[in-house]
Amino acid sequence: ALPAHAGWVLTSHRRADAREVDATHLATIARGRLEQAVPVTPEPHAQSGRATTISGAVRARSQARAPRGRRSLIRLDRAAVYRGGRSVIGTFDWTLVEGEHWYVRGANGAGKSTLLMLLYGDLWPGHGATLERRWSPVEDWKRRVGLVSPELQARYAATGCTVRDIVASGLHDSIGLNEVATASESRRAARELSRWGLRELTDRSARELSYGQLRLVLVARAFVRRRRLYLFDEPFDGLDADARQRLRARLDTAVLEEDATLVIASHHVDDVPAFVNRELTLRRGRAPAAGIRPAARPRTRSRRRP
Repeated sequence: ALPAHAGWVLTSHRRADAREVDATHLATIARGRLEQAVPVTPEPHAQSGRATTISGAVRARSQARAPRGRRSLIRLDRAAVYRGGRSVIGTFDWTLVEGEHWYVRGANGAGKSTLLMLLYGDLWPGHGATLERRWSPVEDWKRRVGLVSPELQARYAATGCTVRDIVASGLHDSIGLNEVATASESRRAARELSRWGLRELTDRSARELSYGQLRLVLVARAFVRRRRLYLFDEPFDGLDADARQRLRARLDTAVLEEDATLVIASHHVDDVPAFVNRELTLRRGRAPAAGIRPAARPRTRSRRRP
């Protein structure tokens, strides 16, 4: 904790964050100008966001069969994950079935990002586990999976890749490009950037972008080709209200019209789409606990679709 006399400044697109961290003043900046600076009215400590309950939470178990008409995308048996010789996720069985959308929750360090890296193919479970993917080898799997994560963002932030190349790399599932993008790839990247209102950033490098701009570029990278599965780790972090709305609409479209499946990890319950119908709770070193979430059908195509 900071000393009582210390001052601090927090930047955020979420106004509710001011109350959660007991800020004393709130400043609003727009178009490079300070629009207002006002005191924050004290309120009793209360959790923001809607309450969520887990119905019939149970230890995550492997489903012997997927629901009729639905196939499993990935199956894990006796899986445990270690990093640096330490247990991050305890031994568990779990099957990800197409059409079952999961919210991964847990405290910092619980293993949420580790789980998504395992699902994507950047980590492997410990010895003795079984991991089966719908498509093999892993290169074929990654072609069908869209990824947004802080780790991916950190890797790009250290490069000189242009925005165009970052989005085009989603066609190859690579970090950057080994060869100059073809004319066709450049056109596809340009179309995706236009959908997200990023066209003017095309020639900027990753180092020249704000945190939120780079996060949205990675979102465009994930959607530059049609995917069967999206693994999103805190995808809304750094995005302003308009970008968050666009992303929610695009996820609705991916699920409703493209039959995609979503696994999303987030600290913000309000970021979880209404159609997410499963929940996985992680505690460091322990087996995850699975539960059912009340879910709503995705909205029809939104006018705000990017």
